Amino acid sequence: MALAAPVNGGIRGTLRVPEGADAVGVLSALSSKLEAWGGHKYAAGFSVSRENWDFVRRDLQQALSSMKVEETSVTAIAMAPEEISIESWKEACKLGPFGNGNPPPMFFLARKGRERMLPLGKDGKHIQIDAGGVRLLAFHGENEREVLAGADGWVYRPRIDCWRGEERLQYVVDYAVV
Repeated sequence: MALAAPVNGGIRGTLRVPEGADAVGVLSALSSKLEAWGGHKYAAGFSVSRENWDFVRRDLQQALSSMKVEETSVTAIAMAPEEISIESWKEACKLGPFGNGNPPPMFFLARKGRERMLPLGKDGKHIQIDAGGVRLLAFHGENEREVLAGADGWVYRPRIDCWRGEERLQYVVDYAVV
C-alpha cells in the first residue's frame, strides 16, 4: 500500500508491504526519480518532485500490483510452556528489542490430542487453548477456530503480564501449524 500527499511543493509518501515483500527494493528501483527515500523491508518513505510524481505513481502501481510475496518460514523452539520460567523469559528478553531483523524467540507446542478450545473474553472472539493445565491465548481466534482446533500444534511466544500486582507468563499463539 502506498499513500502520498503534497507537502511543501513536492510529494511525500509512505509504502507498506506484507511480510515476504520488500518495500526498500520497490523504492530502490525508482530511486532515480525520487528526491529522497529510506526505510526497511516492510515500511519505507519517499519524497518526489511534482514533476516526477506521475512517473513514480505509475511505476509504484505497477510494482505493487505485480509484487511477488515470498513465503516466509517460521523458526520455533519445540518447548512446552511450563518449561519456560518467568526468570528465564526475562533473561531471553535481554536479547531485545525485538523487531525487524531481530525477531523474538518463538516456541512450538505439539498437539497431544487432549487440548480443548475455550472461549475467552466477554464477546467470545478470543480463544484459550487448554493444553493440560497450561493455556495458550489466541486473540481473535474465534475467526480461526477450525484451523486452531485441527492444528498439529501451535507456535507461541511468552509475554509477561501483571495481574493484581503479580507477574505471570502468558503464552500468545502466533501461528497454527497444519
